Amino acid sequence: MIERANVLVRRNIIDAGDLDLASDIPATRSAEAPVDWLAGDLPTALARLEEAMIRQALDACGGNRAEAARRLNVHRQLLYAKMRRYGLLTLDVSDATTEGVVKDDD
Repeated sequence: MIERANVLVRRNIIDAGDLDLASDIPATRSAEAPVDWLAGDLPTALARLEEAMIRQALDACGGNRAEAARRLNVHRQLLYAKMRRYGLLTLDVSDATTEGVVKDDD
């Protein structure tokens, strides 16, 4: 695909439209304000990218954190820490209680 675009595109830069990737972008993204990935300082830009990649991996894995960690090539504990940092943890397992489950000490 890249070689084909290199031959067919007459400009110096090949963009997503030239690769027919624009159709892969969900319709809901177009309603959001575009992210300026290069705005601000390097740590801020890296944090934006990191959060976006974690969200995308979790979406692709249906919320399976272990699989998302594998896809991102990071340890699961590191993924949990980063999810906590970006407010992506919806339920902390250590704080969770299960309704109707009681311990019988008898």
